[in-house]
Amino acid sequence: RTVALVTERGTGPLAPHFLIIGAQKAGTTSLYEYLAQHPLIIKGKRRETHFLDWRWPSHQDFDKDKMLQQSSTQLRKRWHTTFYDVENHATHPTLMAGDSTPSYLLASHLAIPRLKAMDFHGPMIVMLRNPVARALSHYAMIVDTNCTPAQRKTRGTEWLNASPAEIANAELQFL
Repeated sequence: RTVALVTERGTGPLAPHFLIIGAQKAGTTSLYEYLAQHPLIIKGKRRETHFLDWRWPSHQDFDKDKMLQQSSTQLRKRWHTTFYDVENHATHPTLMAGDSTPSYLLASHLAIPRLKAMDFHGPMIVMLRNPVARALSHYAMIVDTNCTPAQRKTRGTEWLNASPAEIANAELQFL
């Protein structure tokens, strides 16, 4: 699964090698799955690592001075060892893996300084979608009763008996 020479083992960059961010229901999961079909791309331990938002090392939250005390290499290594196949990447340095966490787009106030702190220079793919089509797709997901109890808990029940127009009007009233 690699095009690297045996002498190059252990020389590859730390994963993730690319980021996929974007709006919910905009195709981030689909793109991640499509890319993972390439023979030189392997999936991480989880698609959405949330390393740059709520899984960031807690002793460094909201404290830029402490965040910068760790070297960029140490921070990248923590991300790599927590969420990616370290052995496979060391053996096959040309393999790539990505982080597909859509919420980095909304949490850019956290993600951008943290990416800078880690000196991340990989590609970032931003997935967007027509806002009306995205909202209707999100609505369909929220009101879908064919889901697990955990999914129902996450999605909530507030809008189960409301139409998209009623939800839009309620949101406009809120604003």
